[in-house]
Amino acid sequence: MIPSSYFNNIFQILYGEKIGTAFAIEHKGQEYLVTAKHVVEEISDNDEVFIRYEQKWLKLESKLIGHGQNEQDVTVLQVDYSVYSPSDGYRVMSQVPMGTDCYMMGFPEGKRVELPSDEGIFLPMALMRKGIVGGIQDDKYGNKIYLVDVHGNQGFSGGPIIIHPGVFGPSGRKAFDNFGIIGVVANMDRIPSPIFHGMKELDFYSLEQLGYVNAYSIDSALDVIDQSLKA
Repeated sequence: MIPSSYFNNIFQILYGEKIGTAFAIEHKGQEYLVTAKHVVEEISDNDEVFIRYEQKWLKLESKLIGHGQNEQDVTVLQVDYSVYSPSDGYRVMSQVPMGTDCYMMGFPEGKRVELPSDEGIFLPMALMRKGIVGGIQDDKYGNKIYLVDVHGNQGFSGGPIIIHPGVFGPSGRKAFDNFGIIGVVANMDRIPSPIFHGMKELDFYSLEQLGYVNAYSIDSALDVIDQSLKA
């Protein structure tokens, strides 16, 4: 069971006509929103973004902290409203072995479940899909990408990949404080698949998912923040 602190920090985000997922983190004493670059690619300082809150779209003014370098599909924002819900069990992780169980969380095709939080505030609850970290590779620039064996849909973009390594506590039961965010959902690779009518191949094709979702390491987002703090 994923702790409620994760659900409380994952948001459906709207920018222009694009809807995706974003999640809040705290780094070096400040709050940030992390999402995929292709969800907010044209964003600039003072642009309006919206998050789903209290069964309506809440308008926020954004500050662009930065995009991931070298084509990384990651963007970090700050907004003029505190959306971060602090919790001792909510954290990011930089290291994860292949084969680790994980969860992709977000709002596929815009779907959401709106439930009241512990404070009685209605938040859209992100949907989850369970997968495994099927592979880890570097792109041509050396940026770490997790290949997550899970079926993806539009709307998950920008959401977190969460792992639970399965470390056991003193009682022998799985500890709930060792969940962690390892990556940001970027995109899904697709390949053209031929379409047939009977035995005849038509001049059309469909794009078929490979069954893996690409997720950039959460370090990519932290690097964006660290660079902005040095500026």
